[in-house]
Amino acid sequence: MFGIDENVEKFEAREATKHDMQRIRIPVCMQLDIPISWDRTKVFEALDEARLNGTPDMNIRIKAISIEDLNIFADISKKLLRNVDVFCSEINTMMSTMLSEAAIDTTKDAQLCVNLEVQDMTDINLTTEEVIVKVQTSFNTNLTVSVNLRQKFKIKKHFLNKSPAIYSCIKTGNKLVLIDYLGDRLIICNSNSTDIHHILLSYTPRYITEINCNTVAISCIDRTILTINISTCSVTSTINTNGDCYGISYNENNLYVVIDRSIIHVMDLTGKVIHTMPLPSDRIFDITVYRDRLVCIDLTSIYCCSLDRKIIWMFTNDEFQKLSGVTTDDEGNVYVTYSKTNNVVVVSDDGQHHRELVTESDGFDEPWGIYFDKQENILLVCNYRDDKVSLFDVTKAAT
Repeated sequence: MFGIDENVEKFEAREATKHDMQRIRIPVCMQLDIPISWDRTKVFEALDEARLNGTPDMNIRIKAISIEDLNIFADISKKLLRNVDVFCSEINTMMSTMLSEAAIDTTKDAQLCVNLEVQDMTDINLTTEEVIVKVQTSFNTNLTVSVNLRQKFKIKKHFLNKSPAIYSCIKTGNKLVLIDYLGDRLIICNSNSTDIHHILLSYTPRYITEINCNTVAISCIDRTILTINISTCSVTSTINTNGDCYGISYNENNLYVVIDRSIIHVMDLTGKVIHTMPLPSDRIFDITVYRDRLVCIDLTSIYCCSLDRKIIWMFTNDEFQKLSGVTTDDEGNVYVTYSKTNNVVVVSDDGQHHRELVTESDGFDEPWGIYFDKQENILLVCNYRDDKVSLFDVTKAAT
């Protein structure tokens, strides 16, 4: 590239364009629609604090706020406005900070809507209508998810020769299927802890996903995926991969498999790779795919992505440590285990809110495997070390 005048000129032109997009700012108006029960004065004061102190990354500069109708007049960098997904994320952060500063009562369910109008659409490559639709955002100030213990039992007494180390799990109908990482086996039992038996495997298993009520797929350490009929207790197929296998999830006739913790292979049930997807981190180990979203975790962060590879949101909280397992419900809420702080946390489908559901005081010691039964609204959680299995009824209040 260097030494060739034409290429140097192209490079300088690109850098100049990038600089212009960061420097040029577009005037916008954001209108807030808030519940009548909220204290408008406190909301105004919280927004005015953001005007004085700046917003995240300073890409949004608030110029003025109308206390009568809570219209916000601001300048936004062209670079941010041309990436509407990132802009929505920054508005979410700004509004969440405002809710905290305004001391809004989050024990009551409510919605806050933000409507954006761009005064100058020149060179934005989006129509005004597209921008307004894309950045309309709703905030639920209360994550109305709670759990009640349905059943708890240990399976160690059934395997006196070797204590299980439960790494991953699923619930299919009345059956629980558990990965015993140290025992190289699949443990199967009824949800009332009866009829416990196991299948010895030729490979060390890591993660499990349900294909149908009789069939599961298991990712194994030795670059191998097994499909197993849990009714006949037999391995029905073996798929070899070109990298180490980690998290695995089945969605719409395809398997999504984490390879080498940095990429996903999307394959059919014969093992034919249809396409690959880069992951947002090179330390990903568990995933779950449902409908049009993929949720994955490393040790510190939860990433929610679209199936066309865009990050929708990311959640990190230093209060909780060492993510271990992930699952989602039918509304897109994300449930995770933290094995170091011994708790289970649910994060809202937009990544903006979270709630601690169970803690160490509830008897959790290195919770690892987790699975949400979408048919019965039951959450299955398994401890890694002491082989304790817990089933919870999940209640989601109507909004």
